[in-house]
Amino acid sequence: MKRLITLTALLAAVLGMGGTTAALAAPPTLTEPPGAALKGVYRAGQSYTLTLVFKDPDGDRPRRVKFIDQSDAGNVEVDGRIGPGDPQTGVNIDWNVRGFAPGGHRAYFAVTGTDGNTARYPPDPNEFYTFAAENLVTKWVIMGAGLLVGLLFLPFLVYVLARSMNRRGDPSRAARMGLLLGILACCALFIYLFASTYGPLTYVMGGIAALALLIVVLTRR
Repeated sequence: MKRLITLTALLAAVLGMGGTTAALAAPPTLTEPPGAALKGVYRAGQSYTLTLVFKDPDGDRPRRVKFIDQSDAGNVEVDGRIGPGDPQTGVNIDWNVRGFAPGGHRAYFAVTGTDGNTARYPPDPNEFYTFAAENLVTKWVIMGAGLLVGLLFLPFLVYVLARSMNRRGDPSRAARMGLLLGILACCALFIYLFASTYGPLTYVMGGIAALALLIVVLTRR
């Protein structure tokens, strides 16, 4: 009888340790791939592939993978594609998005494993992956309007103000000064509009264009 009680106690202790180990097992996670962070700005209407890495210490493979995007245009759900690999070391999951609506977005990723546990990115339920989708056509229209203002209206305004304040001054100098200010304003507008789209190339393009126009203006008599 004593042996039976002892065996029962040992069995209960083993089962209790197993339950504790399962309870302490780390949950699955979703993280950005090393060196391939998610973007903060996308081009509206263009297709993109978003990638995250799923890991599960228990080795359970992902079964249901979702990307939920929320914007003023509505909510969109995209199913992902599960790549090969060991869940304990990391499995890549790709979401092919055919195009984002223009404007601001907030989204999250949810991956459920075969054991029913769900990994979320960002992990905090109250946080979202926020980004913007920009319309290049709209930006170029704004840039065109800015060029008209900066190279025509602003120089004319500076010229009129300078002439009204000093009628004996050199009119060509006043016009040149207004044009210089317009060129700098257009360069600043170009960088502001397209820095997030073209990256460092924006500063190079804007700087070269501004320098060329400045040389033309300054060398004219």
